[in-house]
Amino acid sequence: AARAGRVDAENERLTGPEAKCRVGDYRLDNARISVCIQAETTFSQMSSAGGNIVDAHLADRPGTDALRELDPAPGLGSVSVDRIGVARDGTEGGAAIIRTEGVAIGSRLIQNVLPGSFVPPAMAVTTEYRLYPDVSEVQILTWIRGVPDAQGQIDWTDLVYFGDSTRLIQPALATGGFENRMPWIAADARDVSYGWRADSGPFAILTVPGLDMPGVPAKIDTPVVRDGDVVLHRRRLTVGGGDVESVRPRPEDGVAVSFNGAMGVRIDIADGEGVPVTRVQLGADGVGRVSLSPGSYAARTFEYAGGDVAVDFEVGEAPVDIQLALPAAGRLRVVLTTGDEVPTAGRVMLSGPADHRLFVVDEQVVGLPPGTYQVVVTRGWHYSAVVEEVDVVADEETRLDAVLTELIPTQGWTSGEFHQHSAPSLDSQVPIETRILSNLAEGVGFMVPSDHDVMEDFGPFVRRMGLDHRIAVPLTGIEVSPLFTHFGAYGATHDPYANAGGAPALSAPVDGFWMSKSVPQLFAEARSMGARLLQINHPRSRAGYFNHASYAPNVDLGSLDPALFSPDFNSVEVFNSRSEFCQVLTDWMGLLNQGLRITGVGNSDTHSVSSPPGYPRNYLPTAAADPALTTAEEIVDAVQNGVLTVGGGAMLDFPDGPIPGDTVTAADGTARLRVRIRTPDFVRIHRLVAFANGAAVLDLPIEGAVESIVDFDQEVEVPIGDGAHVIFLALGDDSLLYVDPGAP
Repeated sequence: AARAGRVDAENERLTGPEAKCRVGDYRLDNARISVCIQAETTFSQMSSAGGNIVDAHLADRPGTDALRELDPAPGLGSVSVDRIGVARDGTEGGAAIIRTEGVAIGSRLIQNVLPGSFVPPAMAVTTEYRLYPDVSEVQILTWIRGVPDAQGQIDWTDLVYFGDSTRLIQPALATGGFENRMPWIAADARDVSYGWRADSGPFAILTVPGLDMPGVPAKIDTPVVRDGDVVLHRRRLTVGGGDVESVRPRPEDGVAVSFNGAMGVRIDIADGEGVPVTRVQLGADGVGRVSLSPGSYAARTFEYAGGDVAVDFEVGEAPVDIQLALPAAGRLRVVLTTGDEVPTAGRVMLSGPADHRLFVVDEQVVGLPPGTYQVVVTRGWHYSAVVEEVDVVADEETRLDAVLTELIPTQGWTSGEFHQHSAPSLDSQVPIETRILSNLAEGVGFMVPSDHDVMEDFGPFVRRMGLDHRIAVPLTGIEVSPLFTHFGAYGATHDPYANAGGAPALSAPVDGFWMSKSVPQLFAEARSMGARLLQINHPRSRAGYFNHASYAPNVDLGSLDPALFSPDFNSVEVFNSRSEFCQVLTDWMGLLNQGLRITGVGNSDTHSVSSPPGYPRNYLPTAAADPALTTAEEIVDAVQNGVLTVGGGAMLDFPDGPIPGDTVTAADGTARLRVRIRTPDFVRIHRLVAFANGAAVLDLPIEGAVESIVDFDQEVEVPIGDGAHVIFLALGDDSLLYVDPGAP
């Protein structure tokens, strides 16, 4: 039987890596699949309302959802859903149905970037999600009613976003202009897979110039619509068990092809032209079965532990049986400890017959093709690097014990990141769990989420992973990302029942037109949401605040257009892009010269796993014995009062005081300070510069061996005249070899 109902309790929510089902949302279930449809509000930064499918998995595989969302999107717009409920609960047999009713409006995502573009006419839109007994697909039926200003060709689009942890497959029929025509699309993860198609036949994949659309905008051919006309669109979402073959339509002339190997092996299959056809995962019996039209094909295993193998084959009229010659894998057990034999976390880079990047917490076993591997183990630059060569033998386990010794202790201080991205950002595919592990592996003490225009609370993820005693996530955060000016807002309240988790929309309809909000308006809105810290990100980039507001260090802040510039921010990201560092450093000193007490910070802005978080990072004091217990109050106070330094491969401090942010007295116009600079044993500092009121007043060369931990430790004299703000800058030419190769 099929059932439809409302989610009334926490234990009724669907779960998994991408799960967004909430109490108050709706579920469709039968013996095969479970699906969640969001109520009137959505977690997403893509649409302005709910009524979209957000979760789906096999009924007997809870915890495996990998679907981001499926949005009905008329004319690349959205639907403002004002009514949703159970139209048929399924208890009388037949289909269970959830129905939504609303009006077509502009997409939140597109209006945030291109206000006024792709705004559909205000058509009435009704969508039904129908699940029949004993099937693995949800039928999606949408009726649109033409209105006087909506006559003509009204394209219907579904925004199909399978999820960052899935692998998309698009079997193209033809390519022309900005449209690639497809008969279906699908995606697979380890334990779940999804397929989408339109009943009307092949559809177009839209490409919008100047707009990086997430997921797949699938446009269905639409007849001309006139006032009062009702047009019906039918689509289907199929849910499978982890491969494309379980969700794709079978060819009418299909021939049975069997692959024989080992349980769990995944195989990609392409035709003779290299166009993807399907994927299959071998079952518990080591066999995977597909249906293929006669022709030439190439099959290749995907991420097989023993090393991937490929085979070309022909399909004729008779069934085909293929035996895969799978090489035996070896196993590498990596055990990480500190110098005092305490288990620790770190990043493990393997290069050899296969390349791997692992974020290991204490201990991990990985399957590998046999052979010799170069292994580099790091925990940021505060710890030693372990560089070894290991031999992995087929059908055997090799153990690597890596001892990571702390080189630069930070008693009383912690380090953290304010700007990095993960899966909630539409331009990042790093799962939240992986992003947390990557920070832990780099020795980052605290991290603050900062995804584009969507707020996510990482706290529950850290607790669920059992890492709340290893890394702190005491603040929620967001990167507000209008076309001009990106800024971080930290400390606002996350609301899972508000659009985009409570993040501000970047535009709004005004007198019938979509208008972008100004940066000062967005500052004020973020403050009203509870944001305690506002941070200007990469201010000299293409989307930079200083460029947008026409700020320069010698420009009077009072002369800037108040519609473009507001001084209501706490920090500026001086160290982000290496190419813009000197300019932004000068900009920051210009703000200080005009009496605006802003804190300089540094962050990685990483969007991938290949770019490490924590380069650079921010140091601030904490009273917690363990950096993982650093509080939100300590972070906020440090940024608001400038009690913070930035390190990118080096740490600079003042062992005899004062601490950064302090005001000191220098009766004779000279400040005398003991400056200490420490680096790991694989890089060194060669120069120390001091600026007073933005002018270089000290420039010392530093000579020393790379192996030295303390590169500089002595008292320096800084002339400050009648008074000055003083900034120290330490520089090194060496690449941050093991941690971030190529980084200065």
